[in-house]
Amino acid sequence: NLILSSTVNPSGCNPLSANVVVKLPVLGRIKLIVHSKPGKHTPDVEYTFKDVGLKQNIPVLGLYPNYNNEVTLIYTDLQGNERARSDLKLQTKTLENRRLPKDIRVVEVQYDRMEPGMNLVNSPGQDETDTSIPYMVDADGEIRWVLDWEKSDEHRYIGIGCGLIRMQNGHYMTGDGNHHRMVEVDMMGNTIHNWDMLERGYTVHHAISQDKQGNILA
Repeated sequence: NLILSSTVNPSGCNPLSANVVVKLPVLGRIKLIVHSKPGKHTPDVEYTFKDVGLKQNIPVLGLYPNYNNEVTLIYTDLQGNERARSDLKLQTKTLENRRLPKDIRVVEVQYDRMEPGMNLVNSPGQDETDTSIPYMVDADGEIRWVLDWEKSDEHRYIGIGCGLIRMQNGHYMTGDGNHHRMVEVDMMGNTIHNWDMLERGYTVHHAISQDKQGNILA
């Protein structure tokens, strides 16, 4: 058994994520598989981590809400040979935020023409001053990732009129039009940076991008 502990929603604002701590007998890598529900068209979420340490924190993304998710951790040696695997169940809660859709109905889909991955929806809330709740849906119309900023004291009233952008480091950045900040978060929902633009004499509203040199343009 590789697993020391597991925690669902470690950041407090991404209820469809988890952190799993593993301990390996010798240096190696972990491949993560989040299994899709039976009968679904969305493929399993699979990712091989680069870390080769003996003790590793494995971020788990793409869990189903209100479901006892099946997750597999595969331990490989430095040559890529499988040495062991552990299965675990991660139970999630029902998504209760009123800004999330209660029912998503897929009207038409052509799975063979879809890119792999999931679709990011930058939900603005009820109006421009409301708390924004971005989320992702899979090919079957199931919500598999969400940032419930109402659960965060720091970002409870965040307004993202410009939406989330994917940064070069894999994090997300947004402009907070309600408080004129720029916020960088990781996929788990942890805040990496929080820039107060009013202190610098600026406001932020509609657009943020990152150029090839890594500069942030707002």
